[in-house]
Amino acid sequence: MARAKGLAVRPPAPAPFTPVKGARKSDHVFEQIVGFIRSGRFPIESRLPAERELTTIFNTSRQTIREAIYRAELAGLIEVRHGAGSFVVSRLKNAGEKCRRADRDRGRKSR
Repeated sequence: MARAKGLAVRPPAPAPFTPVKGARKSDHVFEQIVGFIRSGRFPIESRLPAERELTTIFNTSRQTIREAIYRAELAGLIEVRHGAGSFVVSRLKNAGEKCRRADRDRGRKSR
């Protein structure tokens, strides 16, 4: 604290916290994966590229890719086979809504 003529002067209060607008990066990657599946770039029954390759395609971290793949699995778009990779199993038109519902239900269970 600074002193002005013998009195303590408080510094101005910081600005109030403003939440970050927009979705998480994994949400953006998820939406792009959904778009690739719907457009046929990732056809049904095909294997998705490896995580490392997806990090290059989407210019993001492996953790972000894992979160997006997990959401796509919850939405019923892909199936993750341990040791074999992730495979496209559906082109659900309502994938985003299914995933939001699953996220909401998961949130209720964890409380």
